[in-house]
Amino acid sequence: MPMIPDAQFAELLASGRPHSEVAQVLGCSRSTLTRRLRNNPELRNLILERRAEHLSEISGLLIASSFNAHRLLDDLVSPDSSATDTAKISAAKILLDQCRSYSDATGIDHRLRELEKELASRKKRESQFQPRAVAS
Repeated sequence: MPMIPDAQFAELLASGRPHSEVAQVLGCSRSTLTRRLRNNPELRNLILERRAEHLSEISGLLIASSFNAHRLLDDLVSPDSSATDTAKISAAKILLDQCRSYSDATGIDHRLRELEKELASRKKRESQFQPRAVAS
């Protein structure tokens, strides 16, 4: 197999392509690809970093789309909307479901932050009471 730079290799795998397809693109067998992954922890880390970058980009796109979708639903439920009653009710149900999901997610997020603060505080307290080595 010609030595493909790690960055290119990582990008192909981080894009979500199956290993068999990546191996075909690279002109090697799937087992060669698997061996390179197994023997190269830096490459595995690079793939994870690339996937995280892709997920961040996708998250940004989803957030922008969700604002547009919310505006559309909001327009549908407005009293001035010419939408049918059925469409208005469906939009209202979606908005209420989204509100509940958001509320649940923010509640969990808040509790997680509080637990992280408590854990950090405990670690700090415990580190203050660690016996120190006595110089001899």
